[in-house]
Amino acid sequence: MARIEVRSAARAYYGHLSPFLFSLCFAGALLVEGMSFLFGFKTQALRPASVLALIVLCLTLRLPTFLRRRPWLVVPVETFVAVVVILDITLILPWQAQAFALPLVDDLIRTLDLAVGFDHVAWMAWLNRRPDIVQVFTICYKSMIPQTIVIIVLCLVTGRVRRLDSYLCAFVLAIFLTSAVSILLPTRGIVAILDPALRGTVAWPFAATDVATYDALRSGALRDLFGVPTLGIVSFPSFHAASAVLGAWAFWLWPATRYPALALNLTMAVASIGCGAHYLMDILVGFCIAIGSIGLAVYGSDLSYTAFSKLARRLFTRGAFDGWVRMGGGGASRART
Repeated sequence: MARIEVRSAARAYYGHLSPFLFSLCFAGALLVEGMSFLFGFKTQALRPASVLALIVLCLTLRLPTFLRRRPWLVVPVETFVAVVVILDITLILPWQAQAFALPLVDDLIRTLDLAVGFDHVAWMAWLNRRPDIVQVFTICYKSMIPQTIVIIVLCLVTGRVRRLDSYLCAFVLAIFLTSAVSILLPTRGIVAILDPALRGTVAWPFAATDVATYDALRSGALRDLFGVPTLGIVSFPSFHAASAVLGAWAFWLWPATRYPALALNLTMAVASIGCGAHYLMDILVGFCIAIGSIGLAVYGSDLSYTAFSKLARRLFTRGAFDGWVRMGGGGASRART
Protein backbone atom coordinates (compact mmCIF):
# COMPACT_ATOMS: atom_id res chain seq x y z
CA MET A 1 0.00 0.00 0.00
CA ALA A 2 1.31 3.43 -0.88
CA ARG A 3 1.00 6.54 1.25
CA ILE A 4 1.64 10.18 0.39
CA GLU A 5 4.25 12.01 2.44
CA VAL A 6 3.77 15.77 2.34
CA ARG A 7 6.90 17.74 3.17
CA SER A 8 6.87 21.20 4.68
CA ALA A 9 6.64 24.15 2.33
CA ALA A 10 10.12 25.28 3.32
CA ARG A 11 11.66 21.96 2.24
CA ALA A 12 9.39 21.28 -0.71
CA TYR A 13 11.44 23.48 -3.00
CA TYR A 14 14.74 21.89 -2.08
CA GLY A 15 16.26 18.95 -3.87
CA HIS A 16 19.39 18.29 -5.84
CA LEU A 17 20.78 19.29 -9.20
CA SER A 18 19.73 16.95 -11.98
CA PRO A 19 21.68 14.15 -13.67
CA PHE A 20 21.12 16.07 -16.90
CA LEU A 21 23.15 19.05 -15.64
CA PHE A 22 26.01 16.84 -14.49
CA SER A 23 25.91 15.04 -17.85
CA LEU A 24 26.18 18.37 -19.67
CA CYS A 25 29.11 19.40 -17.48
CA PHE A 26 30.93 16.16 -18.21
CA ALA A 27 30.11 16.41 -21.93
CA GLY A 28 31.51 19.96 -21.95
CA ALA A 29 34.72 18.81 -20.29
CA LEU A 30 35.02 16.07 -22.91
CA LEU A 31 34.48 18.60 -25.71
CA VAL A 32 37.15 20.94 -24.36
CA GLU A 33 39.56 18.03 -23.96
CA GLY A 34 38.74 16.72 -27.42
CA MET A 35 39.27 20.12 -29.03
CA SER A 36 42.57 20.47 -27.20
CA PHE A 37 43.69 17.12 -28.57
CA LEU A 38 42.41 17.81 -32.10
CA PHE A 39 43.95 21.27 -32.51
CA GLY A 40 46.78 21.19 -29.98
CA PHE A 41 45.35 23.71 -27.54
CA LYS A 42 46.90 24.17 -24.12
CA THR A 43 44.32 25.19 -21.50
CA GLN A 44 43.84 25.44 -17.77
CA ALA A 45 40.52 23.56 -17.96
CA LEU A 46 39.70 20.73 -15.59
CA ARG A 47 40.30 17.32 -17.15
CA PRO A 48 37.27 15.07 -17.73
CA ALA A 49 38.56 12.63 -15.08
CA SER A 50 38.64 15.46 -12.53
CA VAL A 51 35.13 16.58 -13.50
CA LEU A 52 33.87 13.02 -13.17
CA ALA A 53 35.48 12.72 -9.73
CA LEU A 54 33.76 15.93 -8.61
CA ILE A 55 30.40 14.65 -9.88
CA VAL A 56 30.87 11.37 -8.01
CA LEU A 57 31.72 13.39 -4.89
CA CYS A 58 28.49 15.36 -5.23
CA LEU A 59 26.47 12.18 -5.62
CA THR A 60 28.22 10.56 -2.67
CA LEU A 61 27.34 13.50 -0.42
CA ARG A 62 23.69 12.60 -0.86
CA LEU A 63 24.11 9.25 0.91
CA PRO A 64 24.83 10.03 4.60
CA THR A 65 21.62 10.15 6.62
CA PHE A 66 22.41 13.58 8.10
CA LEU A 67 22.90 15.17 4.67
CA ARG A 68 20.15 13.12 3.04
CA ARG A 69 17.66 14.80 5.34
CA ARG A 70 19.20 18.22 4.74
CA PRO A 71 19.71 18.59 1.00
CA TRP A 72 20.09 22.35 1.39
CA LEU A 73 23.55 21.65 2.82
CA VAL A 74 24.60 19.67 -0.25
CA VAL A 75 23.08 21.77 -3.03
CA PRO A 76 25.55 24.69 -2.58
CA VAL A 77 28.43 22.23 -3.00
CA GLU A 78 26.83 20.77 -6.13
CA THR A 79 26.23 24.29 -7.46
CA PHE A 80 29.83 25.32 -6.82
CA VAL A 81 31.13 22.27 -8.71
CA ALA A 82 28.75 22.87 -11.61
CA VAL A 83 29.63 26.58 -11.84
CA VAL A 84 33.39 25.88 -11.85
CA VAL A 85 33.00 23.40 -14.70
CA ILE A 86 30.60 25.67 -16.62
CA LEU A 87 33.02 28.59 -16.25
CA ASP A 88 35.73 26.48 -17.88
CA ILE A 89 33.43 25.58 -20.75
CA THR A 90 32.23 29.17 -21.18
CA LEU A 91 35.72 30.66 -21.33
CA ILE A 92 37.45 28.02 -23.44
CA LEU A 93 35.08 26.18 -25.79
CA PRO A 94 34.02 29.21 -27.89
CA TRP A 95 37.70 30.08 -28.42
CA GLN A 96 38.57 26.55 -29.45
CA ALA A 97 35.63 26.47 -31.87
CA GLN A 98 37.24 29.14 -34.06
CA ALA A 99 40.07 26.76 -34.96
CA PHE A 100 37.88 25.07 -37.59
CA ALA A 101 38.41 28.22 -39.69
CA LEU A 102 35.56 27.73 -42.16
CA PRO A 103 35.01 30.57 -44.68
CA LEU A 104 33.91 33.83 -43.07
CA VAL A 105 30.33 34.98 -43.64
CA ASP A 106 30.59 38.61 -42.53
CA ASP A 107 29.43 39.86 -45.92
CA LEU A 108 26.30 37.71 -45.74
CA ILE A 109 25.41 38.78 -42.20
CA ARG A 110 26.10 42.42 -43.02
CA THR A 111 23.87 42.14 -46.10
CA LEU A 112 21.05 40.72 -43.97
CA ASP A 113 21.39 43.60 -41.55
CA LEU A 114 21.13 46.12 -44.35
CA ALA A 115 18.22 44.21 -45.89
CA VAL A 116 16.14 44.75 -42.76
CA GLY A 117 17.15 48.42 -42.64
CA PHE A 118 19.87 48.37 -39.97
CA ASP A 119 23.11 50.25 -40.70
CA HIS A 120 25.75 49.90 -37.99
CA VAL A 121 27.61 53.03 -39.10
CA ALA A 122 24.44 55.09 -38.75
CA TRP A 123 23.84 53.46 -35.35
CA MET A 124 27.31 54.50 -34.18
CA ALA A 125 26.78 58.04 -35.43
CA TRP A 126 23.51 58.21 -33.45
CA LEU A 127 25.25 56.94 -30.30
CA ASN A 128 28.15 59.38 -30.68
CA ARG A 129 25.65 62.21 -30.32
CA ARG A 130 24.23 60.65 -27.14
CA PRO A 131 27.09 59.82 -24.72
CA ASP A 132 24.66 59.44 -21.80
CA ILE A 133 22.94 56.56 -23.57
CA VAL A 134 26.33 54.99 -24.26
CA GLN A 135 27.08 55.07 -20.52
CA VAL A 136 23.77 53.36 -19.74
CA PHE A 137 24.43 50.75 -22.42
CA THR A 138 27.90 50.11 -20.99
CA ILE A 139 26.54 49.48 -17.50
CA CYS A 140 23.81 47.17 -18.78
CA TYR A 141 26.20 45.31 -21.07
CA LYS A 142 28.53 44.58 -18.14
CA SER A 143 25.66 43.23 -16.03
CA MET A 144 25.68 39.72 -17.53
CA ILE A 145 28.01 38.11 -14.99
CA PRO A 146 26.55 39.97 -11.96
CA GLN A 147 23.07 38.89 -13.05
CA THR A 148 24.18 35.28 -13.28
CA ILE A 149 25.58 35.44 -9.75
CA VAL A 150 22.39 37.02 -8.40
CA ILE A 151 20.22 34.37 -10.06
CA ILE A 152 22.27 31.55 -8.53
CA VAL A 153 22.22 33.12 -5.07
CA LEU A 154 18.49 33.86 -5.24
CA CYS A 155 17.71 30.29 -6.27
CA LEU A 156 19.79 28.90 -3.43
CA VAL A 157 18.40 31.27 -0.79
CA THR A 158 14.77 30.72 -1.81
CA GLY A 159 15.20 26.99 -2.40
CA ARG A 160 14.29 27.10 -6.09
CA VAL A 161 16.57 24.25 -7.03
CA ARG A 162 14.60 23.19 -10.06
CA ARG A 163 14.83 26.67 -11.59
CA LEU A 164 18.52 26.83 -10.71
CA ASP A 165 19.06 23.48 -12.39
CA SER A 166 17.14 24.46 -15.53
CA TYR A 167 18.94 27.81 -15.71
CA LEU A 168 22.40 26.23 -15.48
CA CYS A 169 21.42 23.57 -18.04
CA ALA A 170 20.17 26.27 -20.41
CA PHE A 171 23.37 28.26 -19.89
CA VAL A 172 25.55 25.29 -20.87
CA LEU A 173 23.35 24.43 -23.84
CA ALA A 174 23.52 28.04 -25.05
CA ILE A 175 27.33 27.88 -24.92
CA PHE A 176 27.28 24.64 -26.90
CA LEU A 177 24.91 26.05 -29.52
CA THR A 178 26.64 29.44 -29.94
CA SER A 179 29.97 27.65 -30.33
CA ALA A 180 28.48 25.25 -32.91
CA VAL A 181 26.92 28.07 -34.94
CA SER A 182 30.17 30.04 -34.82
CA ILE A 183 31.94 27.02 -36.32
CA LEU A 184 29.51 26.75 -39.22
CA LEU A 185 29.05 30.50 -39.77
CA PRO A 186 32.18 32.27 -38.49
CA THR A 187 32.40 36.06 -38.48
CA ARG A 188 35.04 38.52 -37.36
CA GLY A 189 32.37 40.99 -36.30
CA ILE A 190 31.33 44.43 -37.47
CA VAL A 191 34.51 45.97 -36.01
CA ALA A 192 36.48 44.40 -38.86
CA ILE A 193 34.37 46.36 -41.34
CA LEU A 194 34.16 49.72 -39.57
CA ASP A 195 36.41 52.61 -40.56
CA PRO A 196 39.43 52.60 -38.19
CA ALA A 197 39.09 56.39 -38.07
CA LEU A 198 36.06 55.85 -35.83
CA ARG A 199 38.25 54.26 -33.15
CA GLY A 200 38.38 56.47 -30.10
CA THR A 201 34.88 57.84 -30.54
CA VAL A 202 32.35 57.50 -27.73
CA ALA A 203 30.41 54.79 -29.55
CA TRP A 204 33.39 52.62 -30.52
CA PRO A 205 32.61 49.09 -29.21
CA PHE A 206 34.89 48.52 -26.21
CA ALA A 207 34.02 44.79 -26.00
CA ALA A 208 34.45 43.99 -29.67
CA THR A 209 36.14 40.80 -30.81
CA ASP A 210 39.88 41.33 -31.02
CA VAL A 211 40.41 40.74 -34.73
CA ALA A 212 44.12 39.91 -34.44
CA THR A 213 43.44 37.31 -31.74
CA TYR A 214 40.52 35.90 -33.70
CA ASP A 215 42.65 35.55 -36.82
CA ALA A 216 45.41 33.89 -34.78
CA LEU A 217 42.94 31.28 -33.54
CA ARG A 218 41.83 30.57 -37.09
CA SER A 219 45.34 30.39 -38.51
CA GLY A 220 46.74 28.20 -35.72
CA ALA A 221 49.16 30.84 -34.45
CA LEU A 222 47.36 30.93 -31.09
CA ARG A 223 47.09 27.59 -29.33
CA ASP A 224 48.30 28.36 -25.80
CA LEU A 225 45.17 29.57 -23.97
CA PHE A 226 46.59 29.64 -20.45
CA GLY A 227 45.25 32.86 -18.95
CA VAL A 228 44.13 34.15 -22.38
CA PRO A 229 40.38 33.54 -22.86
CA THR A 230 37.94 36.23 -21.82
CA LEU A 231 34.32 36.66 -22.80
CA GLY A 232 33.80 38.09 -26.25
CA ILE A 233 35.52 36.07 -28.99
CA VAL A 234 32.35 34.97 -30.79
CA SER A 235 30.47 37.57 -32.79
CA PHE A 236 27.81 35.47 -34.50
CA PRO A 237 25.69 34.60 -32.63
CA SER A 238 25.72 36.85 -29.57
CA PHE A 239 25.93 35.03 -26.25
CA HIS A 240 25.11 38.31 -24.51
CA ALA A 241 21.78 38.28 -26.34
CA ALA A 242 21.21 34.65 -25.38
CA SER A 243 22.12 35.45 -21.78
CA ALA A 244 19.64 38.33 -21.78
CA VAL A 245 16.80 35.94 -22.57
CA LEU A 246 18.04 33.41 -19.99
CA GLY A 247 18.29 36.12 -17.35
CA ALA A 248 14.82 37.53 -18.01
CA TRP A 249 13.37 34.01 -17.89
CA ALA A 250 15.18 33.10 -14.67
CA PHE A 251 14.18 36.31 -12.87
CA TRP A 252 10.55 35.90 -13.94
CA LEU A 253 10.15 33.35 -11.14
CA TRP A 254 10.08 36.16 -8.55
CA PRO A 255 7.34 38.79 -9.09
CA ALA A 256 9.45 41.59 -7.62
CA THR A 257 12.27 41.05 -10.13
CA ARG A 258 10.24 40.36 -13.26
CA TYR A 259 9.92 43.73 -14.94
CA PRO A 260 13.17 45.33 -13.72
CA ALA A 261 15.07 42.28 -15.02
CA LEU A 262 13.14 42.32 -18.28
CA ALA A 263 14.01 46.00 -18.84
CA LEU A 264 17.65 45.43 -17.88
CA ASN A 265 18.07 42.46 -20.19
CA LEU A 266 16.33 44.07 -23.15
CA THR A 267 18.70 47.00 -22.74
CA MET A 268 21.66 44.63 -22.45
CA ALA A 269 20.67 42.94 -25.70
CA VAL A 270 20.40 46.27 -27.51
CA ALA A 271 23.66 47.43 -25.96
CA SER A 272 25.38 44.35 -27.40
CA ILE A 273 25.04 45.80 -30.89
CA GLY A 274 27.13 48.79 -29.91
CA CYS A 275 29.28 47.71 -26.96
CA GLY A 276 29.99 44.24 -28.36
CA ALA A 277 30.17 45.23 -32.04
CA HIS A 278 27.51 42.69 -32.95
CA TYR A 279 25.48 42.54 -36.11
CA LEU A 280 21.73 42.82 -35.63
CA MET A 281 21.50 39.21 -36.84
CA ASP A 282 23.85 38.19 -34.01
CA ILE A 283 21.25 39.39 -31.52
CA LEU A 284 18.26 37.78 -33.21
CA VAL A 285 19.97 34.40 -33.54
CA GLY A 286 21.15 34.69 -29.94
CA PHE A 287 17.51 35.10 -28.88
CA CYS A 288 16.55 31.98 -30.83
CA ILE A 289 19.38 29.97 -29.28
CA ALA A 290 18.29 31.00 -25.77
CA ILE A 291 14.68 30.02 -26.38
CA GLY A 292 15.75 26.65 -27.75
CA SER A 293 18.17 26.16 -24.86
CA ILE A 294 15.47 26.85 -22.28
CA GLY A 295 13.14 24.35 -23.92
CA LEU A 296 15.81 21.66 -24.08
CA ALA A 297 16.97 22.40 -20.54
CA VAL A 298 13.53 22.12 -18.96
CA TYR A 299 12.69 18.97 -20.90
CA GLY A 300 16.07 17.33 -20.29
CA SER A 301 16.10 18.24 -16.61
CA ASP A 302 12.58 16.94 -15.98
CA LEU A 303 13.19 13.78 -17.97
CA SER A 304 16.42 13.00 -16.12
CA TYR A 305 14.79 13.57 -12.72
CA THR A 306 11.94 11.23 -13.64
CA ALA A 307 14.14 8.54 -15.16
CA PHE A 308 16.62 8.65 -12.28
CA SER A 309 13.84 8.44 -9.70
CA LYS A 310 12.30 5.39 -11.37
CA LEU A 311 15.67 3.68 -11.67
CA ALA A 312 16.52 4.42 -8.06
CA ARG A 313 13.25 3.05 -6.75
CA ARG A 314 13.80 -0.16 -8.68
CA LEU A 315 17.39 -0.72 -7.60
CA PHE A 316 17.43 0.61 -4.08
CA THR A 317 15.22 0.77 -1.05
CA ARG A 318 13.74 4.15 -0.37
CA GLY A 319 15.53 4.47 2.94
CA ALA A 320 18.94 4.05 1.35
CA PHE A 321 18.32 6.25 -1.63
CA ASP A 322 15.92 8.91 -0.45
CA GLY A 323 18.41 11.76 -0.78
CA TRP A 324 19.26 10.85 -4.35
CA VAL A 325 15.74 10.91 -5.71
CA ARG A 326 14.26 13.85 -3.80
CA MET A 327 13.43 16.55 -6.33
CA GLY A 328 13.15 20.27 -5.72
CA GLY A 329 10.01 22.11 -6.66
CA GLY A 330 7.56 19.36 -5.75
CA GLY A 331 5.08 19.35 -2.92
CA ALA A 332 4.87 15.63 -2.26
CA SER A 333 6.71 12.39 -2.78
CA ARG A 334 5.58 8.78 -2.72
CA ALA A 335 6.88 6.30 -0.24
CA ARG A 336 6.19 2.59 -0.27
CA THR A 337 5.43 0.85 2.94
